[in-house]
Amino acid sequence: SATNIIVGCALAGLAIGVAANSPPLLATLVVSLMLGIVYSMELPFMRWKRSPVLAAGCILVVRALAVQLGFFYHMQNAIGSTQLIVTPAIVFTVGFMLLFSIVIALFKDVPDAKGDTRAGVRTLTVRLGADRVFWACIWIMTLAYTGAVVYSLTAATSIGAAAASSIGSVAAGGISSIGSFASGATGTASAASSIGSVVAALLASLSLGTQGMVGARTLACVAGHILMAVLLWRKALQVNLESQKEITDCYMFVWKLFYAEYLLIPLLL
Repeated sequence: SATNIIVGCALAGLAIGVAANSPPLLATLVVSLMLGIVYSMELPFMRWKRSPVLAAGCILVVRALAVQLGFFYHMQNAIGSTQLIVTPAIVFTVGFMLLFSIVIALFKDVPDAKGDTRAGVRTLTVRLGADRVFWACIWIMTLAYTGAVVYSLTAATSIGAAAASSIGSVAAGGISSIGSFASGATGTASAASSIGSVVAALLASLSLGTQGMVGARTLACVAGHILMAVLLWRKALQVNLESQKEITDCYMFVWKLFYAEYLLIPLLL
């Protein structure tokens, strides 16, 4: 049954934490499990997902703090560090995921706006309107992606002028193509051109030796975040805000972007 699957997965996760002999990893798993229980279970003083404030709090604590800091400390612990060393990269990552978590906490109520209105649940979507919350989420994510590009370019200033110049050119071209790409075929051609620029800059960066390898990593991070911003806007502009199905589909797409971010985070650390 579903219950058995959930219990089995929870126990398996805790077993991994114990087997790894990593207090940070085990603590992260326990905190995530406990908050998941109070968020979802239909028991007295639980089912926090019914409260907009408590639901948002659970999402922010798990996604932005526990997972980021816990797994980062776990990696440090694995290489022999006994104390959490806070780096600029992890500070940025927590801030980035904080914005993303706010989006998820707000966006999850947008598809349920009509049902929440009938049930008297005063979510922010019910109070402000689905369209306002929807576009607020899109702009918050755009801010996060812009921040990731700026952070990557700032880090790139230490890898040499040639690599940094290549990365900067790709970033400028990619950002300028977001609007046209979202609007249709012309934008598709523009995006294809930007991809060509990414490949060319990547090859140029690799030719710079050690600095080039760092430059290539930064370039991949910049290009990846620009691509996700482009995909986000194209998806958002296609949504009919009167259709619950289309809003839900966009919300699930945001989750895909969230998990795709874990492919790029290691490039920042």
